[in-house]
Amino acid sequence: MTDDEIEGCLDDGYDKDIGDELHIHFGDTYGRWDWCEIGDEAQRIYELATGEELGEYSLVSSLFNAVAAQAEHGAYAAVAAALGLDVKPLRIVVAAWHENQDALPPPVSFSKLKKLIEKDKLWLKQLHEGE
Repeated sequence: MTDDEIEGCLDDGYDKDIGDELHIHFGDTYGRWDWCEIGDEAQRIYELATGEELGEYSLVSSLFNAVAAQAEHGAYAAVAAALGLDVKPLRIVVAAWHENQDALPPPVSFSKLKKLIEKDKLWLKQLHEGE
């Protein structure tokens, strides 16, 4: 959705579910992967649509960030479950791509991915044993 279309939702009498349009905006138009960026975009759209300026730590801003973070975690958890992997080390390994969307590292094979996950699983175990 364009900013003008979002602002148009404020017109008197506007009564339409724009969920599909927002989903397309976040997936195709905005297209970022990181939950922090997605939460910030949700806040920007909310402020544009309502005219209400949210503080960085407002309840609504925190809600957007929590929902975006959980959606991201759920996607990782689903992929980990489908592949029979542990979700925490999977997230650590995939972070190299996830956090560098604009300058992606080269892809790796599934075999290499599993080796990296096992390495990080051991690192997590050692980290927790040191607590």
